[in-house]
Amino acid sequence: MLARVLMVSVVLPLSAVAQVDPGCGSDTDCQALAPKLEKQCKARKTEKPCLQLAAVLIQGKGLKRDLKRALGLFTAACERKDATGCYQQAAMLDEGVGAPKDSARAVALYEPLCAKKVLAACEDLANHLAEGDGVTRDLRRAETLHQQACDGGEGRACTNLATLCAEGTLGKRELKRALELDTRGCELDSAPSCNSLGFAFVTGRGAPKDQAKAEELFKKSCALGSDDGCTNRKRLCGDGFKPACAPASK
Repeated sequence: MLARVLMVSVVLPLSAVAQVDPGCGSDTDCQALAPKLEKQCKARKTEKPCLQLAAVLIQGKGLKRDLKRALGLFTAACERKDATGCYQQAAMLDEGVGAPKDSARAVALYEPLCAKKVLAACEDLANHLAEGDGVTRDLRRAETLHQQACDGGEGRACTNLATLCAEGTLGKRELKRALELDTRGCELDSAPSCNSLGFAFVTGRGAPKDQAKAEELFKKSCALGSDDGCTNRKRLCGDGFKPACAPASK
């Protein structure tokens, strides 16, 4: 049976931290840069070196991994009204990394960021609203924020809203809208959306049956890191669709 991805979770903190460029690549480079970042962070002329240092501490490049201190650096930056610091702090609290999980606090941090049009924060807030996690459940507001983030180019928002539509969570199943959202999500390189689109072209649910199109979408999903995409492409091969049998890098 082909696997249609379910709703993706809120942003993972390590992925979020990847948005902060530590300013170094190798362990050796990061180890050499760390003292400079420490000094600049203490001077507090800008928050950038503190954010970079936090990213190094989370990645453990050249320094011992220290999630608690990284969270402290993000928190301090947030207290100084730095949006990146606030977002990273929220993401870590959301997943319980560096401190106990605190959904309510994460939501409180996402709210003002979303008001400032930080789309990733709007999407994370939408997930909490849809699930009633740390906040009163509000599907209509969740739908609005998902759509806003999707329209703004946040691929996972398109994926999540597509899932809500396909499953009828918002009141009725909307397969056509789900297909449109997954199309947008796949264009924005959301691996789950590419997989879901492929699923639609295999089953004919909301799209004409087209194994070639499905294989292309599963291949892209797999290349973007989706295990479901890789598995579904292999199943097409097992069903006799030969192009799906060619090697594909994940």
